[in-house]
Amino acid sequence: MRARTQAGVAMAAMCFAGMAMRGAAAVTIVWDGEVGARALASDGVTGWGSQYVIDLGVFGNGFTPTTSNLGDWGANWLSLGTTNYNPAPGGDAGSANFAGSVVLSDNSLFEAGAQVYMWVRDGMAISEYGQWLLVTDDAASVGDDWLIPDTTGSDQTTPAVTWSLFCDATEQTVVFGGVESGGTGGEWWGVGGACDGVVLPDAFCA
Repeated sequence: MRARTQAGVAMAAMCFAGMAMRGAAAVTIVWDGEVGARALASDGVTGWGSQYVIDLGVFGNGFTPTTSNLGDWGANWLSLGTTNYNPAPGGDAGSANFAGSVVLSDNSLFEAGAQVYMWVRDGMAISEYGQWLLVTDDAASVGDDWLIPDTTGSDQTTPAVTWSLFCDATEQTVVFGGVESGGTGGEWWGVGGACDGVVLPDAFCA
């Protein structure tokens, strides 16, 4: 009788654990680029290669990224996840894209409501050869705020959050680089418009 009772308790515990896992807080976050966009480096000709990383994350410690504190970005960056640019076959900068996803299980490291950025780069070093772009959402754009979601009450059935890099200056706030010919750098081309690429201020200006 005692053996059966212990077995029953063990089974109940396993069932409870399974229910807890299924009901665990979780929000899937997806980030991607506009399909068909062209991404060119500071020379205005060279397409982004597979070494380009699109890093999704936030800046911690109350740090606000600007063009005057570029050297401090890395020390204050908290990455949610990274994905690499996917060049089109043959090196054509058109019809290429990127996409990544990550599951945010809780807000222990990423505070709910924190501003999210996409940091595109082909290396961590700042130099005349370094290609960088840092963007976040446009505060005036309604319904797609790039803010860390609150995982409270969420589970695996919660709809994914999707943030996209569009070739439209009204959709993004550019901290460094440029979107739709606004800023310095190479060119990120989209259908019906152009988006500047990722470079230093004294590099090629589209």
